[in-house]
Amino acid sequence: MTYEQIREHSQIQRKYKKNFQKKAAAQFNCKMCTISFHPRFASLFGRLIRGILQYGWIPAMLFIYMSPPQNAVIVERSEPLATESSKLKFQSAEALHVAASNIETTVASEIASPVEPKSNDASNYAASADFAAEKAKLDQNYGRALGQLPPLDSPPISTNFVFHNKMPKSGSTTMKHILSVLSKENNFILDHQRLCISDDCSAGADDGANGIKMVKEHLIEKRAANPNSKYLFLKHHHWLNMTELGLEKATFINVVRDPITRFASRYYFNRFGWGLSSGARRQTWKNDQEKDQTLDECVANGSEECIESLQVMVQYFCGTDAACGTKEGDGMEHDAGEVKRTDWQKTSRATEKAKQNILKDYYMIGVLEHFNETLDLFDKMLPEFFRGARAASQSEQVLSKRESSKTAHNAGFSNQTRLALEKGLLRYEMDLYNLCKAIFYRRLKFHGIEL
Repeated sequence: MTYEQIREHSQIQRKYKKNFQKKAAAQFNCKMCTISFHPRFASLFGRLIRGILQYGWIPAMLFIYMSPPQNAVIVERSEPLATESSKLKFQSAEALHVAASNIETTVASEIASPVEPKSNDASNYAASADFAAEKAKLDQNYGRALGQLPPLDSPPISTNFVFHNKMPKSGSTTMKHILSVLSKENNFILDHQRLCISDDCSAGADDGANGIKMVKEHLIEKRAANPNSKYLFLKHHHWLNMTELGLEKATFINVVRDPITRFASRYYFNRFGWGLSSGARRQTWKNDQEKDQTLDECVANGSEECIESLQVMVQYFCGTDAACGTKEGDGMEHDAGEVKRTDWQKTSRATEKAKQNILKDYYMIGVLEHFNETLDLFDKMLPEFFRGARAASQSEQVLSKRESSKTAHNAGFSNQTRLALEKGLLRYEMDLYNLCKAIFYRRLKFHGIEL
C-alpha cells in the first residue's frame, strides 16, 4: 500500500469516527430530559463492557453516563424546569423544592391533569382514602423526626394547667363550644381570650407577637387566684417559652387543619364573614372586584393575597422570639401600610424550630380532617379536661352554634390551585401539617383508636 493510500484510509477512518461521535451526541442530547431515575446496577457492567467492545472507552463511558437505565421513565419537556435561587431542605415529599420567585409563572404550564370538581365544603377534604398507604408514606418521610418523640405513654407536663394556643380557621370556635360544655362536666376553669387580652389592641403594639407581657401578667394573676384548680387557657397565640418567662409550665395542645383548605376558608371569610352572623366580623377593605374574585382566579392572576401571606402554622408552632419571623428585615409582619415580603430562608429556619417544638413541647395535636378521632384521642390522653368530648360535640348547645362559625360563602378551589399553593406559598405549612399528621396517626394506633 502506497503512502497516499494509507493517508486516504486514515482520513476515511477519522471522518467515520467524527460522524459517529456527532450521531452519538445527538442520541445523547435527545435523552436530556426529565428522568425518573431508578438505577439497575445489575445491568450496568454488562452495558459498559458491550460499549467498550463496540465503540471504545470514551464513547462507552459517555453512553453509560448520559443514557437512562433500563426501565426508566422518560418524560419529554417543552421548556426547562424552574430553578431555585437557593437550596431549601424539606423532609416532606409534599413540601417540594420550588423557588417562590418562579412558582407563579411555571406551575400552570406544568399541570396537565384534568381538574376535578371543586369542593364547596373545605372541611370535607381528606388527603387520602387509603389511610394505610398515607401512614406508611408519612412514616417514611418523617421517620427520623418521629424518633425524637417522647415515649407515647409519657404523662402530660401538667394535669392542672393546659394551654391550647388555637390557630385561626382550624375548628377553634367549635372547640370553644365543646370546652364550654366540658368545663361544667369535668369541673375546670375555661379561660377563653381573644387575640388581644386588653380591649385596646394598640396597647400591646410594642409587646411582641400577640402581647407577651400582657399574657404573662394575665396568667400569673389567674393561676395565683386558683392555684389548685384545673385551668385551660384558650387563645390565638404563638407558642410561649414558659420557662423563660418564669411561668408555671403548661401542657400545650393544638388542632391543625390542611393548610390549603384553611387558606381558602380565610380567603372567603375575609369577603363574606360568618354564616349565620349577618355583618359580624366581616372585612370591609375589599372592593367589589376583589370580593368577587375566586381563589382560583387569585392564584392564577398572581394577586397579592395569594403570593404573600402569613405563614400561620410556622409562626404558631415556632413561637414569639425573633428567630420565628418570616418576613424581610426584622422578620415581623407590619400592618401600617408597609408591605413586607416573605424571606424564605427565615421561613425555613423558623419551620425547623417549629418542628422541634411540635416534637418536644406539644403533648397532643389533633387534625381537623379527623375531628371525631381527635376528640377521642384527647379524651384518652387528657381525660381530666376532655372526658366525654365526643358526646359534648353532639350536644344541642354545640350543634346549634357550630353552623354560625362557618364561612358564609366558600366557592372551593381546583386541583390546580391546590398544587400551586402546596408547591409555592404554603409549602412549609404543608411540611408541618404532614409532620403533625404522622405523629397523630402514631398516637391513634398506640391508643387503639381506628380511623
